[in-house]
Amino acid sequence: MHSLKHVVGVMILIGAGQPAFADGTITGNASDGAGGRAILCTDSGIPLRRETAQAFTADMDAIEEAAHDFWSAPIAPDGSFDLGLVPDGDYRVVALRWALAPGESVDTNDQSDYPESVFNVQGQDVTLLGSTQITIHNADATVTLRSPGKAILHIDCGAPNDETLLIASPRPTAADPILGFAGWAGPFIQHWVAGNRMPDGKTTLRGLPAGEIHIAIFSWDNNPGWGAGSVTLKENEEVWVEQPFVTTWSDAVHSPPKRLEPLVEKLVANGELTSQDTSQIFADVLGNQAEELMSTRNPMAAMAKLGSLRGKLVQSGPHKGTHALDVLAALGYAQIQSMMKKQGREPNPHRGLKVLRRRDTGS
Repeated sequence: MHSLKHVVGVMILIGAGQPAFADGTITGNASDGAGGRAILCTDSGIPLRRETAQAFTADMDAIEEAAHDFWSAPIAPDGSFDLGLVPDGDYRVVALRWALAPGESVDTNDQSDYPESVFNVQGQDVTLLGSTQITIHNADATVTLRSPGKAILHIDCGAPNDETLLIASPRPTAADPILGFAGWAGPFIQHWVAGNRMPDGKTTLRGLPAGEIHIAIFSWDNNPGWGAGSVTLKENEEVWVEQPFVTTWSDAVHSPPKRLEPLVEKLVANGELTSQDTSQIFADVLGNQAEELMSTRNPMAAMAKLGSLRGKLVQSGPHKGTHALDVLAALGYAQIQSMMKKQGREPNPHRGLKVLRRRDTGS
């Protein structure tokens, strides 16, 4: 399995603004939030480490400790919380509550009793208590958080372990999940509303707003897998979904969605791609970034850097005018299918998020 350092260290590449030290406190109230926790993030969505007042990914040598030292505060029985003195800067505050396992209890007056990190295994049931953006500039600030809705979403990724990270956001991912962390860049992670390390590959999110919600999953297996999907929720609705992974696993997705099929066919029109073909595609798509990215030793870090290409078009070559991330995603699928054929395996067809059941809660 990949270490936590190997996994979350690349998240700084997705976006992590660094505030400068100054003065200002953040306090707040989350209605019906007792037992939850308010998490302080950079304005780009990356949780801060209390000890350094920087994104928890900033110090790679201390990433293991930082991932469990989020700048956060317990929410008291009356709904109040105090994040304390913070540096000047733009922030995001996200409040969540994990349901307790049968027989467990929390002392709401004991801060050590509260979960501090979405990277810990807390439980399958997560309630959204609200989130907001806030700016601190030589003054104190108070925020009021409310659960954004009443919808309930049950997510099953089919992984029978506790090693899958889930993030949910009202904004879509930036790329096909075959490009990994590149899809988490930008508005998706900046506006995240819930996260969980999924026990047995399952999580229930409560308090989601009506409308479209987007989820992304990442399994830090030795052969990592990613998934992403979207589902539309009604205000008083409970929905069950399955979200598959894209990777080379035997039960995973190996084939592109329909919108990418023409690009994959174009890439392999002249037969199997050679290493020279691949290098030329990278040169056409990445331009002067090609050398830097291709020399990045950690492939997941390279994927995260690709997030900077969101919305950009290829400027030269046979794919000129095509979205850069679409070309790279098509290349990824072409490479997976080529590997499958060499191994004598038939690629699995594409499948996306599947809605299994809907129920009107009536309240």
